[in-house]
Amino acid sequence: MRKILPLMLLLLIGVALAAEQISSENFSEPIIEPKLKDFYLPGDEISFNLTIQPKTDDDAKKIDGRYYEFNTSLENPEITVKVVYGGTGAIRYFTGKEYVKADVKDWEDGVAEIKVEVSGKVPTVEERIAEIYALYIDIQDAEENAVEPVKIKVVNVQAFESFINELKNKLDSLKAKANELEEKGVYVVLAKEKLKEAEESLNDGESDFKNEEYLQANESLGKAESYILEAEKLLIKSELEFKKSMLEEKLGDFLYKMDEADVIITRLKSEGVSTLNYEIKLEDFKRIYSELNQKLTAAGDYIDKELFDDAERVLEDVEKTLDEKLSELDMMITEMQGLMEEEETPTPTPTPTPEKEEGAFKPISEAFSKISDYISENRERILLYLGGGVAVAIIAVVGYKGLKGYMRKRRFDELK
Repeated sequence: MRKILPLMLLLLIGVALAAEQISSENFSEPIIEPKLKDFYLPGDEISFNLTIQPKTDDDAKKIDGRYYEFNTSLENPEITVKVVYGGTGAIRYFTGKEYVKADVKDWEDGVAEIKVEVSGKVPTVEERIAEIYALYIDIQDAEENAVEPVKIKVVNVQAFESFINELKNKLDSLKAKANELEEKGVYVVLAKEKLKEAEESLNDGESDFKNEEYLQANESLGKAESYILEAEKLLIKSELEFKKSMLEEKLGDFLYKMDEADVIITRLKSEGVSTLNYEIKLEDFKRIYSELNQKLTAAGDYIDKELFDDAERVLEDVEKTLDEKLSELDMMITEMQGLMEEEETPTPTPTPTPEKEEGAFKPISEAFSKISDYISENRERILLYLGGGVAVAIIAVVGYKGLKGYMRKRRFDELK
């Protein structure tokens, strides 16, 4: 039993030593040869070597006795791992395709270096520029990325072209929107400034893309996109604020018309007209006014917090309700004004028409006309035989007979 116990302790110590945690502090800076390019295109052939070395002789003994796993995202890859031990310089090889697991044994002098040869073809990516793992290293009982992975940037030319066209279309659309809102009286100066910056960055990005300076192009296009998004946000905000101000004015009209209705109701009541139904309606309008005013305040808060969808929903509800109630209030005011006009309009008194007056005196006119004609025709004879006084008497008699005849006829007409 005493002999077995020391043996067990040795085994436990060996396991403990094998499980010692290591980190990037135990490794020198990895060496990559040849130097990788700034970017690659899909289908490009790529080949490189990664050399992993301990930082010190003591670290050389710490980094052995564990598994090293290597994998790659390259297409049709080949991975060869060469482990060189210290001292005698013993070498072990491990090979594979997408994945290789190297069993690095415990060695008296530790590990001198681990050299990984990788080759393959660059895959297609969906993004304009995407980073992929040309080589990823996972080490047993080590912190993540104890040896940094090898990454390469892959360019998608078609994605670049599509993105540039998308930005151009968006920019043109927003410029048209800004001009449209400006014609309506909306303040769009800040948004137009952002659109100008977006256009400049877009032009720079397109120029860099044509010169195959993809990294610079991506940066410029990213700025253009950011400016466009800011401009779009400013336009939405300005449009909603303008709509809110218009509704506030309309709500002011609603309040003015309620005051007008109140004055008419007071006047009708003073004239004894029943106004109870109108008073009830007016109270309902006042309640609705208060609710709409609160909703406009809420819409303003939504706009300030850039909750534009909520603001739009509230403003549409206010506009619909306000239009309906303004129409109802106008109808009520028109109806009350009609009642007020009926009370103020007096009953007209009939007066004789010129036609009746002309008809009433027509016999007299005709009588005097006949007398005038008779005198004109017999003037000399009358003057010669009867003298001036007799002539006057004749005129008087004839006139009297004519007037008497008219009076008789008029009385007869009245009795009829």
